Amino acid sequence: MAPQATEAIGNNFWHLMDDLGQAENFNIDMEDEIVYNMVVVKDGEVKWMPPHLRPQAAPPAPPAAAKESKHQPEPSISGGTM
Repeated sequence: MAPQATEAIGNNFWHLMDDLGQAENFNIDMEDEIVYNMVVVKDGEVKWMPPHLRPQAAPPAPPAAAKESKHQPEPSISGGTM
């Protein structure tokens, strides 16, 4: 699996460098949506904004019956309690 993953990431980087103009015509086009979303800092200015995180829902409260229940001893085989 490692060779396939290496080939896939290498292929992705090759296409990215091709889109950026290769070595001869290298250009960071901030009008390109893909380039814009991957640039973090350009000319000393932070360009990348982290995505807005959705607030997580609070875990559901336990049922009221579970709070009020008290541990009852289990009856023994003879019918009495232990």
